[in-house]
Amino acid sequence: MSTIHGPIVTLLAGRDRKPFKVHREILIAKSPYFSRLLPTPQSENQNLALDADPSIIALFVNFLYWQHYTLPHNCSEKSEQLSTHARLYILGLRFRIARLMEEALLKIYLLVKDETRCDDRRLELVKEVYTSISAPEDELKRMLAATVAARWEDYRWDFREVDSEVGMLMEEFPGFMREVLGRLCGGSAVGPPQHLVQVRSMKRKKEDCD
Repeated sequence: MSTIHGPIVTLLAGRDRKPFKVHREILIAKSPYFSRLLPTPQSENQNLALDADPSIIALFVNFLYWQHYTLPHNCSEKSEQLSTHARLYILGLRFRIARLMEEALLKIYLLVKDETRCDDRRLELVKEVYTSISAPEDELKRMLAATVAARWEDYRWDFREVDSEVGMLMEEFPGFMREVLGRLCGGSAVGPPQHLVQVRSMKRKKEDCD
């Protein structure tokens, strides 16, 4: 990466307002959200408060500069990894950074694609995602709904066995209920992210042309 000069923006993360310094040029180049928020350079450095965990903002800043991110070694539990990827996806959605959303979604898919069960921590993640993302149609929502639908495969539509936690989520988020029931009707396998499907399709078309 070439040397970057110019004004600095300080992102203040979480309640403790932990500072992360980022070049304004990087922010406006990678994110339409920040491009609108920071239309003209200021003579003094700017501060922006972000309601996000500092560990997530640290990964976000790393992505801005290198266009990829790697989880720290102490993030070893699968549930913690899923939560971290999901929060980065939500940041990507909020700041309109498609590439960050794609990377986070792919990493989530690789973690859950072979699952046939989900635990209670997954349900906590579902609630966080459905609370944070208002759009009715969303790939992360669909992917998580598929993992929850897999939890019921052995029940054979005996809804007396439905977990109370899942029932409460369905009552709170009707869109979640529709996704889960749709998966049960049409198959609960977790499919790959849409952008990955498109890339594979383009590769096949190219091979056919060759």
